[in-house]
Amino acid sequence: MFSMKEFGQRVSNLRKVRNLTQDELAKRLNVNKGHISRIERGVSSCSLESLLSLAKELHTSTDYLLTGQSL
Repeated sequence: MFSMKEFGQRVSNLRKVRNLTQDELAKRLNVNKGHISRIERGVSSCSLESLLSLAKELHTSTDYLLTGQSL
């Protein structure tokens, strides 16, 4: 089952592995830093377009971001 908190934790972990700050990731995705913070805390979701951009910037799959598993 999908969990926004777990999704946010995966985004946060991958962002840190890539040595990106929330501000740097936000600029790459053309969103504000607050939106990245809300995603990582699990209080806000993102659009499908943002999901695709997140996966690309974090060098992962949408499957991993959404479920924690790579298919």
